[in-house]
Amino acid sequence: MKKAAKDWPDLDFIAYHSGFRGSGWLAKGTGIKVVDPQTKDPQEIPWISEILRILKRNPGIKNIYFELGSTFNILSSYAPRTCMHMLGQMIQLAGADHVLWGTDSIWNGSPQSQIELMRRLKIADDLVDRHGYSQLTDAVKNQILGLNAAKLFGIDVEAQRKAIKTDKLSLLREGRRYDPMTRSNMQYGWVWVGDENAPTTPVGA
Repeated sequence: MKKAAKDWPDLDFIAYHSGFRGSGWLAKGTGIKVVDPQTKDPQEIPWISEILRILKRNPGIKNIYFELGSTFNILSSYAPRTCMHMLGQMIQLAGADHVLWGTDSIWNGSPQSQIELMRRLKIADDLVDRHGYSQLTDAVKNQILGLNAAKLFGIDVEAQRKAIKTDKLSLLREGRRYDPMTRSNMQYGWVWVGDENAPTTPVGA
């Protein structure tokens, strides 16, 4: 990856699943507890750390991006502190603008629970103090959840937001937002009220 990124500086390289080795047989028996068996270093995440080391040794490389895919879903659910280490190091070494959202929802079903997890996630204070990680602010989360990908693929965010407000799905959603006869948060998930870029108060039963 280092050679490719250096040889082709005008190309952007997106590491799907952030290069995570995975769990179960993919991790050769290490399972979800992804701690390096030799160093016992909680910052060491199989294969992701290899990419992070490339960036640490080569600060001039700016065209490698981390796509979260199933990695966020797995780590945030089963190894949350490892997930905090992962995001903390990605932002520290690559930048908050180089982390892209992904859910693999085609395999895992609705991504709503993963979106909620990201919206609520904070990096533990002791990890921030010990490793100098930046906290996951709403602005950083907005970048990860879509603004970064929009910039990378040349999408006009404001134009797309305006278009979405008039499409059929949005009109149906608005109709159910406040109608107690048809609205069901169990079925449709949370709806945030307020600024779309900085969610504040969820409405729902």
